[in-house]
Amino acid sequence: MVSERKKFKLDRISALAIVIFILGCFLVLQLFNIQVVRGEVYTALASGQHKIYQNLNPTRGQIFIKRNDYNINNNLYPIATNEKRHEIYAIPEKITNPVKLSREVAQILNLNEEELKAKFIKEDDPYEPVLKYATDEQVAQVKALESPGLGFVPQDFRLYPEANIYGHLTGFLGFDENRRVGQYGLEGAAEEILAGQEGKLSLETDTLGNWIPTSKKDIVKEAIPGSHLVLTIDNAIQFNACFALKEGVEKYGADSGSIAIMDPKTGAILALCGYPDFDPNNYSKVEDINVYKNQVVAESYEPGSIFKPITMAAALDSLSVTPETTYDDTGEVKIDVYTLRNSDQKAHGIRNMIQVLEESLNTGAIFAMRQAGQEVFTDYVKKFNFGKPTGISLSPESPGDISSLDKRGEIYAATASYGHGITATPLQMLTAYTAIANGGILVKPYIIAETINPDGSKTKTEPKSLGRVLSAKTASNLSAILVSVIRNGHAGKAGVTGYYVGGKTGTALVPKKDARGYSDLTIHSFVGFAPVDNPRFLAIVKLDHVKNVSYAADSTGPIFGKIAKFILNYYEIPPDEG
Repeated sequence: MVSERKKFKLDRISALAIVIFILGCFLVLQLFNIQVVRGEVYTALASGQHKIYQNLNPTRGQIFIKRNDYNINNNLYPIATNEKRHEIYAIPEKITNPVKLSREVAQILNLNEEELKAKFIKEDDPYEPVLKYATDEQVAQVKALESPGLGFVPQDFRLYPEANIYGHLTGFLGFDENRRVGQYGLEGAAEEILAGQEGKLSLETDTLGNWIPTSKKDIVKEAIPGSHLVLTIDNAIQFNACFALKEGVEKYGADSGSIAIMDPKTGAILALCGYPDFDPNNYSKVEDINVYKNQVVAESYEPGSIFKPITMAAALDSLSVTPETTYDDTGEVKIDVYTLRNSDQKAHGIRNMIQVLEESLNTGAIFAMRQAGQEVFTDYVKKFNFGKPTGISLSPESPGDISSLDKRGEIYAATASYGHGITATPLQMLTAYTAIANGGILVKPYIIAETINPDGSKTKTEPKSLGRVLSAKTASNLSAILVSVIRNGHAGKAGVTGYYVGGKTGTALVPKKDARGYSDLTIHSFVGFAPVDNPRFLAIVKLDHVKNVSYAADSTGPIFGKIAKFILNYYEIPPDEG
């Protein structure tokens, strides 16, 4: 009996030992699985409870122009660059005398003392921002206070050295919610190129999940810096053009204005500016955000008579007229219920195609369109690439509107022949004239000469032909007519003594906002190029709502003439005539 009890007891002990052994093996296997097989996973989970991950902002690419008088960095002068600054922040729990510190910091940084004090007395708060972009001088003064409750983090500050000259070109670095992004101009259009790629930074946190400012920071993924852009802009031409524009807007009582200058052989933009302009360093201080828009690319308008050479190009190139072809100008043309008249409301009698442009006759433009035919005229307008964006690297860009030409009825082509009822941007008009100045070949405008990649390699922009739009003969004949427009026509003030300069004025009415008829406001334009036999530049000048003179011949014409004289001298081009 006793032996049986002992045996039963031994069996229970053995069974228990087996169970304990099995459990022990299970625990060992689990520990092996946790520590070895899935060790990295659990380590990451544990780390996740004590770490937060922050985006590591890449260094933004700079925007340069080439300046021969700037003997640094291969003559590359920055018009959008980065300056090293610091964010100053507070660690309230480490501040022993918030009243005194808030007074001292407020004096140094010119901040509100009471607002600082409210930040400095917050409990259980490891981070309170004080100033986002502090200068080295400000940081030095704050550091001199030797407060353990203040910290400093390096920051890249976007700086635009030539504030009111290149604002419409560069745009600015703004905010999209909490993220800094490029807006308008090149900053907006080339955001992906300039921005680079974000990295990842891990930061230690306390038990409450708050960042510990003094903790170790580990880079999980390196940030890739943005690429640099080198522009086609000529600094001397840019400054001269922008000054002439500002002077012209004020002199002729315009609301605003814009200028663009191009090399007609390559499409490279040499200057581009608008007025009023703005300071991209302080972009939030503008009274009207419309000032951010680059009028040259963003705003389309009815161009008026500067469109007449396009109409004449279609008629000449289709062999529908010759420069000597005549018609009888009675001063008006009746189409259905409409009566279209010359801008001077006069009849001029027998006139040839040269005189049509010299005297800017609406009836002559309608005659040339009719000779070519509505369908042929529309085809040429589309060949000149009207109605779609040029694709230049500036944001935003308007495509213009030539949809009226697809409507039935001659009235639409008739008004379009002298630049009304259709819209175009100044850059589209300038691009169209490249075909006239460049022997019939249309070229694509571009403003980025090259991109400098993070690894130092360079990607150059090659000039791009958009194909032949006109025969060389047509382009030559039309160029000669445009020289006559300046020498014998309305645009004499756009000329430069000793040089063959070609160009055309345009004084366009502004449609009413309800789209019913036209207001009393006008937009003045001039497009021209020189020297005609071998054009080195092509420019457009536009003034909006001019009040002090009636016609573009007395406003945009003289502005162009002043700029043309400067460029011809700047390029040291000898006169065509002694």
